[in-house]
Amino acid sequence: MLAKIRGVVADIDNFKAIIDVWGLGFEIQLTRKASANCSIGKELGLFSHLQFSEAGASLFGFADDLEKAVFLRLTSVKGIGGKMALQILQGISAEEVVQAISLGDYGSLTKAPGIGKKTAERICFELQEKMSLNLPRPVELPTSSSIPNSSTVIDALESLGFSRQEGSEVLSSLSRERGSIEGLGVEDLIMLALKRLNRKV
Repeated sequence: MLAKIRGVVADIDNFKAIIDVWGLGFEIQLTRKASANCSIGKELGLFSHLQFSEAGASLFGFADDLEKAVFLRLTSVKGIGGKMALQILQGISAEEVVQAISLGDYGSLTKAPGIGKKTAERICFELQEKMSLNLPRPVELPTSSSIPNSSTVIDALESLGFSRQEGSEVLSSLSRERGSIEGLGVEDLIMLALKRLNRKV
């Protein structure tokens, strides 16, 4: 459920953002790396995890699939909920978390806000033997801003009656499906985008 989320950043406040997805505003709590990627008005793609607790539902956002995998592994430790796991990833990187736990270096985990010695020791004790097993390589979700000439193409699509978000979404979709569209010119990109958008109409 909600494994990924993509939309336009409507607001950002420290490690919390509101992502506009076709008019719906999702409040999402972010890791340090994910927060650093946020700019108001820009499209953002995140790996995500929706968690339910007595306090309600919380949506967490991650810059890449490694961050998400580390987060989920941390929450498997008794007494470590989503909030505390996120605090760790707001204090140190996912790679540093993996290294610290694999080496039993609980001191590095205490660099994260709210993580004391006993908690760090428990995390290392429970995860040391399995922390690095079958972890994915960090891969971020592509966005239209990483595509050459994207702003020109989106401007052209907007002049044809499509929204900027529709243009951004279709370019990201084309980039994912084709692997790379760097060699295509502006006219080619516009034609491909129009074919895709017209199929949705």
